[in-house]
Amino acid sequence: STSGDGVAAGVVVRLARAGSAGVEIGALAGELGLDREDVGRRLAEAVGDGVAVELAGRWFALARIAEVEAAVEAELGALHRTEPLRPGHSRERLRAATCADMAVDAWRALLERMAARGRVRLDGERLALASHEVVLSPGDQAVLDRIVERFVEGGLEPPDLAEVVREQGGERAERLVELLIDRGRLVRLRDGRPFDAGALDGMIGTLAVHARTSKTIDVGTFKDLFGVTRKNAIPLLEYLDDKRVTRRAGNVRQILVD
Repeated sequence: STSGDGVAAGVVVRLARAGSAGVEIGALAGELGLDREDVGRRLAEAVGDGVAVELAGRWFALARIAEVEAAVEAELGALHRTEPLRPGHSRERLRAATCADMAVDAWRALLERMAARGRVRLDGERLALASHEVVLSPGDQAVLDRIVERFVEGGLEPPDLAEVVREQGGERAERLVELLIDRGRLVRLRDGRPFDAGALDGMIGTLAVHARTSKTIDVGTFKDLFGVTRKNAIPLLEYLDDKRVTRRAGNVRQILVD
């Protein structure tokens, strides 16, 4: 019917007007003076016609979503070119740059849709083009290996990060440290300092052995057990709390692993 076509056209116009903020079905029904079922039918038709899409309970003009997806790919491409050593970029930063008015859950659904179609790769809160690979030059690989060596040698008394970065060539070395953190080879503690992941795993193993004779540990015992200064003991204990390996109880920690 002609009036039906008018309603369908009205729906499409309103979706276009809503842009990347999208619109909920209830709001559409209110604007058009129709019941939700009727609007739902029109939206289903619009999806069938390839002009609308639903993301996390909000409705969008497909053309607008295609524009946002293209913008996300372009933005990621530019970031990968300027920072080739970074495996991915912040999802939130990308949302702010491409569709700041889109609700977070709709943005998440958009990224899932792009990932399902092999356009982007999702890794926690990070995002990369599916085609992006971190490829290290032999020189970078050598620096990376030297950084790892320094942290492995340091163990639970890691070298000063600024000093390592300075020794290994400044800004480039800083990027490589970030890469090692991204890959889980180094772990950044609450105080911002990176530690060797292997040393942290070893610490948890030793603590499990200690737990056979005592289910609690205080800072002094911890320092003796691991040969660390107080400067490192406190952040390490906080790390163990965060990992649910220990739980703080007054001046001691209960050991939760065995």
